[in-house]
Order: sequence, then C-alpha cells, then structure tokens
Amino acid sequence: MIYKYKITRLDVVNTTNVNNYVVMAYYQIEGTDGTYTAAIQGACTYKVTEGDFIPFEELTEDQVIGWIKTSLGESGVESNQNYIIKEIEEQKNPTPVPHKEPLPWS
Repeated sequence: MIYKYKITRLDVVNTTNVNNYVVMAYYQIEGTDGTYTAAIQGACTYKVTEGDFIPFEELTEDQVIGWIKTSLGESGVESNQNYIIKEIEEQKNPTPVPHKEPLPWS
C-alpha cells in the first residue's frame, strides 16, 4: 500500500507579532493498492505560540505534512491508514446490496 499526503488548505490568523500564522491545516491521505485507491480527509488545528516560526511564504508542503503526522500521532496515522485499507477491501470485495425481486408466485 502506498500512502500519499496532500495539503489542501491552510487557514491563518494575523497577530500583533506575526502575519499569516497557520491555525488550521486541511489534508487528504490517499492510499493506493494496485488499481484500487481510497482517500480520507481531515484537518488539524494549531494554537498561536511563541517560539520557532516559519514565515508563511517559506512553508513547504513536506513541513506541513510533518505537522499533520505529529498532530495525529502514531495511532492517528494508523487509524487513517486502516480506514483506507478497509475502503479498498470494500472495492475489491463489495458487500452485496439487497435488491427487490418480484414474488415467485402470482
């Protein structure tokens, strides 16, 4: 299974000391297993804190993906991957959908 992270949106605020401080990062994780693909979306929130700050214009997608993975933690990353695996398994082996049939007697 190959997982690919993509940042889809960043919400920012301006403070007295810093402009464009990222307070919410929206992401998508796509899993691919051969010809089957599934994805999950989410968002992580961040509080304005003192300390290391990377100017918005200098942010890279890899840096923000690192924030996401740190925010999710090992169990959150695993949970998202398990969801994607389940969705792909459903594509490979779909659950039968009930349908209406006329009664065999008339």
